[in-house]
Amino acid sequence: MRVWLGPTFLIFKLAYTVASGGSRQDLFETQAQALEQAAKELEQAAAHLWRAAEHLRGREVPRAAAHALASRGFLLGAERRVNEWAVFHASKSNL
Repeated sequence: MRVWLGPTFLIFKLAYTVASGGSRQDLFETQAQALEQAAKELEQAAAHLWRAAEHLRGREVPRAAAHALASRGFLLGAERRVNEWAVFHASKSNL
């Protein structure tokens, strides 16, 4: 079972790995973990949208709206992870 550590933790871990001269393998593993967490949140978002559609077909509007809103929360979480990853990479740009 994986423990969710939050996007900021993964970015700081990545920065620490680079600053402390950590191996490239550690760096890649940290990046892979951040992307896996984003993917997990996107899967959760999709599951909530499927459920929202089921509720709408059953004319259960409040329940559908609740799942649609939960889906949006997972989308925002995934977007935040990818944005933090992008900001870190931009800080390492050689231009």
